[in-house]
Amino acid sequence: MPVDIRKYAAHATATIPLLDGQGIPLRDENNVQATVTLYGPGSKDFAAAQARSQNRSIDRLKAKGRADQSAEEKERETAEYLASITERFDGIAYDDKTGRELVNAIYGDSSLGFIAKQVHEAAGDWAVFTKPSSSN
Repeated sequence: MPVDIRKYAAHATATIPLLDGQGIPLRDENNVQATVTLYGPGSKDFAAAQARSQNRSIDRLKAKGRADQSAEEKERETAEYLASITERFDGIAYDDKTGRELVNAIYGDSSLGFIAKQVHEAAGDWAVFTKPSSSN
């Protein structure tokens, strides 16, 4: 009997536990783990974010005759990209921000770059968005 490949399909989202800059789990005073829920590489949201990012690169190339960008532009575009593949953060406070404002504030704060790095790495990892095989 052939393998039903659909049972290995990636989920549209995955929730990732967050670590601080030293690799220690981010937990609140009640020991609840802070997390981020991301749209995965098999989702429409992720595909749209990728397309927007590629279109910006093409637009830059057309406008400047080259695709390079300043560090500030790159940081801003990375923050926008990560925000567009983030469904939500849980267990994190940043002033009184919630929802999209919270997401944008976290990615826009370069002192919290360790969060962006974790998200970027997890977002590109198909294994994060697929459930393990029941035969393992």
